Amino acid sequence: MPSSYGSYDQLLMDPQVDAVYVSTPHHEHARLALMAIAAGKHVLVEKPFAISAEEAQAVVDSARGMGVPGHGSHVDPLSAGVRCASPTT
Repeated sequence: MPSSYGSYDQLLMDPQVDAVYVSTPHHEHARLALMAIAAGKHVLVEKPFAISAEEAQAVVDSARGMGVPGHGSHVDPLSAGVRCASPTT
């Protein structure tokens, strides 16, 4: 597996990539999480998960619709928001 890619699209098209950790500048988190979810990848997003409630809901809805696990990091796993983001709830 190559150690670098020329674009996010190349990374997400690689069938050997199972999961993506999004740790870019905050304003890119939702966009890149949505791209990864659309590609069927598991996603872990650094905080803040998104920069608005609307962006966060779009990511949660997309993950649920695709059946892809999506989680924010550095959050209390017992919080209602994290439980809500789980595609199994």
